[in-house]
Amino acid sequence: MRLLVDGAWDKKSWEGAVAWCSVGAGGEVRNEGRREVFASSALMAEALAVWNALVWAFDKGWLSVEICSDCLILVQGFQKANRVHPLVRIIVPRTEVRAAHALAKDVNFKV
Repeated sequence: MRLLVDGAWDKKSWEGAVAWCSVGAGGEVRNEGRREVFASSALMAEALAVWNALVWAFDKGWLSVEICSDCLILVQGFQKANRVHPLVRIIVPRTEVRAAHALAKDVNFKV
């Protein structure tokens, strides 16, 4: 299953939003989720987006997922730490996370 994730964050208030959606082979959105968060940085918001997407996916019984994130620093951190579960593959296709980005921006915070 392919999951698109994104986070949005407001530096002044520390308010943010995270969103994720599963997409089919043709790129159509199948399922989605979003949550308001408090984060101390944009990187933390992005990490919370990945965390929430994984919890959501595993709760649905999806044991093999591909996380698509546009946060290069986060992806590099996972790769360096070698902390990615073997069933999770994280990639950085900036153009492919538009649906999750729109969901994150749609949350009521002024992000």
